[in-house]
Amino acid sequence: MSVEPVVLGEVEARQPLDLPKHPPQEKPTPGPGSKQPVIEKYIRQLGQFGQPHVQEYLYDLKRRNCRPNTLRSYAAAWKSFVSHLQERGRTSLEAVSRDDLSSFIEHEQDRGMQPNTVHTRIRLLYALFQFLVDREVVAPDLLTRKLRIKVPEALPRALEPEDVRQLLAMRGIGP
Repeated sequence: MSVEPVVLGEVEARQPLDLPKHPPQEKPTPGPGSKQPVIEKYIRQLGQFGQPHVQEYLYDLKRRNCRPNTLRSYAAAWKSFVSHLQERGRTSLEAVSRDDLSSFIEHEQDRGMQPNTVHTRIRLLYALFQFLVDREVVAPDLLTRKLRIKVPEALPRALEPEDVRQLLAMRGIGP
């Protein structure tokens, strides 16, 4: 196979390229794995209660390469907790106490939340509070004797039909 150059014709004169004086500003498009717009959306939704600290925590999660669903879970747990704190009249993050956490658990249970959901939200809040204790924003006694939710044990997973046949064949019950 040979490659031959093809000449289309002579270009008579070079035309000057007319560029606009002010090219349109393009917004940098985030890559497919970027979580920045997700974090910004959650920060806008969360409001001002503890905002710089929670923002720093969400960016820390981003640096640790957490998935968008993880960020959403943290934001939802914090948003629910903050709304509960505001109902109780709390105005600052530093004033959060163990009583606030226990009343939040009761509040979530009264709302009809499943024990797994309440357990997950409390775990997410404790992770955030550990971050805040490390940065000396909240008192460390908030994390002593963590509150636990008793979660029912999961049912065993169903056996595959082939496994059932093998089990029954071993017992001499099946075909």
